[in-house]
Amino acid sequence: MKVDILLVDSATACACSSCFTPHLAERGYIVDRRPDIYTCMEALTRKEREYGLVIIHMNALPKALRVVRKIREQNATIPIIVITFINRGPTDIDAIYKAGANDFVVKPTCGPAFLEITIRHYISTTAIKIDPEKT
Repeated sequence: MKVDILLVDSATACACSSCFTPHLAERGYIVDRRPDIYTCMEALTRKEREYGLVIIHMNALPKALRVVRKIREQNATIPIIVITFINRGPTDIDAIYKAGANDFVVKPTCGPAFLEITIRHYISTTAIKIDPEKT
């Protein structure tokens, strides 16, 4: 079972993505990391890949919300998870949902296993790709 995940990750100084990306790869997910909104939108318009989910991990919440809104303009159904920092209040959480994200996880407390549980919640059987070589 292979599921393509588009990871929009501009947080190069954070070890978060270096922790959860190998964890997801070990479990059969294909993680395509893009550093910004421009390469993210380009990846979504290409037909070679069919992403089952988008994870957004940006240094600043306003940037993350802008990416969410841009993706929603192009694709109304793809699940989007925002990785955010600890101490987000109700206003920020509300903004995440209003921008169009399906969910969020809080770092560093979420950990890769919790992120995977959240991903599984949003990956439907129609988004799962089966590798014919593995069956």
